[in-house]
Amino acid sequence: TSLTRNGDNRQGNDMGYSRVFATSLDGTKVPMTLIGRKDSASDVDGTQPSTSMLYGKKRPTVLVAYGCYGEMNKMVYDPTIAPLINRGFVVAYAHTRGGGELGRSWYRRGRGYEKERAVEDYLACAEALVGDLCIAGEGQLAAKGFSAGGVIAAAAVNRSPQLFSAMTLINSFLDVYGSMVDPSLPLTEHEYDEWGDASKDEIAAETIKRYCPFANISPQMYPPTLLVGTLDDTNVPYWHSSTYAVKRKEIMIQMREDAVDDHPSSLKENNDDVLLHIEEQGGHNLHSRRLDVASLECAFLLGELSANVPSNANGKDRKKSSLLGALWGMVK
Repeated sequence: TSLTRNGDNRQGNDMGYSRVFATSLDGTKVPMTLIGRKDSASDVDGTQPSTSMLYGKKRPTVLVAYGCYGEMNKMVYDPTIAPLINRGFVVAYAHTRGGGELGRSWYRRGRGYEKERAVEDYLACAEALVGDLCIAGEGQLAAKGFSAGGVIAAAAVNRSPQLFSAMTLINSFLDVYGSMVDPSLPLTEHEYDEWGDASKDEIAAETIKRYCPFANISPQMYPPTLLVGTLDDTNVPYWHSSTYAVKRKEIMIQMREDAVDDHPSSLKENNDDVLLHIEEQGGHNLHSRRLDVASLECAFLLGELSANVPSNANGKDRKKSSLLGALWGMVK
């Protein structure tokens, strides 16, 4: 299927989309929408003919998470992903439980005590992209989350970091447990319906602890990560991004110090790159700063999942773009 933008065919004719399904841990079929450039190349892997006719070969892929509040990932034209698609990327939207794509029951099955189902759905989508669907090349899958979608993406990376080669978290809700046990925070009580009251409900507290991105950062190899926070964000305070970045760095430093006989060379090679960018203004949705942040995000993803440089079996030797190289030089 071709994509067009209100009759403007300048960028639409060579783009297409496809709807595919992944099987979650409990057997539930989870829909995904894939968007990318059409490719007339033959099916290299001999599988999924309808999808391969659209994309033709394995490509760098960004898996977008949301799955919260019964909201849908709206499939409308988004200029912020066009630079990636035009460079050969596939953008995949995981329609996990907790979202509204399949009605209210789909939402209820991914909220509160059942929130972990959304994380399992997202992981199933990631595994399908690099496995049965043959969409993403090895070492070329990135996780992407905005706002509450960051809970799903970051929780999935905590559980299976080896699946992903990059992650972007924009104004993301990362310390779910720390927020939901503190009713003095402005929006905590408002969020009880979605996450549960961890200050009074022990089941809700234990559930949140199991998937909370910040609480579950552990000593393991994480993919390079871009975090963006905004000082005047009243929905998700910027400290969610900053404290997450600091904890990731602290754990990697401790891992290096503790590595005596346990693979010290691999720790030396992996810098666990964490790029933290704080916007001064723009609010939760970034408003006038949206394209600037999207440019930073695209540069990061192009650097880590270059469409022009194939990854080897270990996902190493990826070339960073010149912009990303400059950014890395400033923060290291």
